[in-house]
Amino acid sequence: MATISFRRLYQIFIPGLFIFMAWFLPHPNFSNVEALSSLSLGCPFFEITGWPCPGCGLTRSVIAFFAADMTLSFYFHPLG
Repeated sequence: MATISFRRLYQIFIPGLFIFMAWFLPHPNFSNVEALSSLSLGCPFFEITGWPCPGCGLTRSVIAFFAADMTLSFYFHPLG
């Protein structure tokens, strides 16, 4: 009788857990992506200098991209 090592068990369990979570857990609602534009994230660079830093809006841009709103994604950050 063959035994399964803990390493092999984790190689099966961890990906299976992620697949289970992605399939059965509720997905976020991206229908209100425009509300993200009003968030004040408190960027330290922006708070000190008053200029937007190179990363400002990048997260919101990626969220809008995954919500399939390319115009809003480009509006938040061109590289997103």
